[in-house]
Amino acid sequence: ERHSVGRAIEVLRGDEQLARSMGIEVGNYRKLIFALSAALGGVAGALNTLNFSTVTPGTFGFNLIVAGLTMAIVGGIGSWLGAVLGAIFVAWFPAVSSVLGGYRSIVYGVLVILVVAYEPDGLLGIIRWVVRRGRGQLVRRRPAVPAPAGATPAARSGDSRAASAGDSLASVAELGRLGHDGAS
Repeated sequence: ERHSVGRAIEVLRGDEQLARSMGIEVGNYRKLIFALSAALGGVAGALNTLNFSTVTPGTFGFNLIVAGLTMAIVGGIGSWLGAVLGAIFVAWFPAVSSVLGGYRSIVYGVLVILVVAYEPDGLLGIIRWVVRRGRGQLVRRRPAVPAPAGATPAARSGDSRAASAGDSLASVAELGRLGHDGAS
């Protein structure tokens, strides 16, 4: 995602003609993606064989496909970290939710529907939102511009009711930079 290959794949996923116009070798990247997915599938199969000692066609059925898609959707499709979070959640939920008994499947389904409906970026999107919101609250508590030496104690503490108009405008400018600098 941060490397030029990740950016090229992201553009290719969004619009193939745009990728071509940017000079991205679409055919080469398609082959790379295919090879990587085949390699990951091979590694997963090898690890499965090591874990269960046998390989049969019945072990790779509809339930496995649904579990894999659920992991990707719940975690967040746009990032590998989201897929990892989804895998942890899908593997962890049955063990933790054993107290729900027969309602476990219903609760699981409702949670998946809520994540899909209200946060298309999955759990990773929720975590990013919480982190951004936490950073924003921390910034608002701290004065954006140091108070002058002769300022009142309320203005030095960052109390917005006692701060001058210049301090308020500086705080708004600081919050605006946080939303556009790419660091948040």
